[in-house]
Amino acid sequence: MRIPGSILLAAVLTHGAAMAEDGQIQRGPAPGWVVPSELMPVPDDADGLVFVRRQDALIHLDGEGQAQYLGYRMRLLHPNALQAGNISIAWNPASGPPIVHLVKVHRAGETIDVLEKASFEILRREDQLEAAKLDGILTAVLRVPDLRVGDELEVGLTTRVSDPTLGHNDAGLLFLGPSPAPGRYRLGLSWDKGLKPGIRMTPDMATAARTSDSGVDFSFDNPPMLAPPKDAPARYQWQRIVEFTDFADWAAISRHFAPLYTKAAAIPDGSVLVAEAGRIAAAHPRS
Repeated sequence: MRIPGSILLAAVLTHGAAMAEDGQIQRGPAPGWVVPSELMPVPDDADGLVFVRRQDALIHLDGEGQAQYLGYRMRLLHPNALQAGNISIAWNPASGPPIVHLVKVHRAGETIDVLEKASFEILRREDQLEAAKLDGILTAVLRVPDLRVGDELEVGLTTRVSDPTLGHNDAGLLFLGPSPAPGRYRLGLSWDKGLKPGIRMTPDMATAARTSDSGVDFSFDNPPMLAPPKDAPARYQWQRIVEFTDFADWAAISRHFAPLYTKAAAIPDGSVLVAEAGRIAAAHPRS
């Protein structure tokens, strides 16, 4: 089960977090702006792969960028759901390490702290090597041992997103997919004073929005499956989505990025590229 390092999810907002042995993953409590949802009771007739007792996907904007929290607890109802125990976190190390708050298994009244005996393994995956592109993204993986049908798996973690090309601007989105498993879902966006972004949402999210001076929340119990009209254009699939940005409009984005392209297009004096271009030009004189 892949856990997004970007959700869709602080420069360490926690205190006294202990570094893991590999120096890449931190342990610590959830940041203060995180308030987990109440657990939804599991119905007696629950079926399918899993029942999501809670899933919180929360984003917080501060002076350092955005912090993304993902926390969930789900009941595993079918052998095929055991793959949920393959937990993966992807992140850009330039934005800071992930903070793992907990990985627990709840079984017959017993709570098992998975991180007491297991730890994340750090990988480096370059997905675009064939294009000679290195993005530096790291991936941490953990396989929860001895996971069983009937167990409840609980995970909580926070990652940070800070894109230097955006400067002091933030942008992103929250979404609830078209076919979620039964259960309770919460999406949230909050911000420090003076950092409220522009927000736009699809009509189905607007009816569920709960707003305050410092944030907006969306809660769903057993959200229905969505199916766009048959053979409809792709824009009809844009449902249950919240967008946020500090940019006023597309022109503001263009003004921000134009200097970066201008700088990238400039070739400094003495560059080997200049010398190579000169050699090619000399080898192919104009007629």
